[in-house]
Amino acid sequence: MDGTLNTKGMMTSHAQQSHLKKKLIKKVISWHFLSIMNVMQGIVESRLKIQKAYIYI
Repeated sequence: MDGTLNTKGMMTSHAQQSHLKKKLIKKVISWHFLSIMNVMQGIVESRLKIQKAYIYI
């Protein structure tokens, strides 16, 4: 099992691997950025709702 995995890993060139890693990192960063933006938007919206609630009180 390990032997086949190792040979397959050796077959793919180092350049390809680094390229794939860069692609993956970019995807992860963009996904994290989007999730952070969504969280920030949610916090802002909830704060606005709280402020409106205080105005009504």
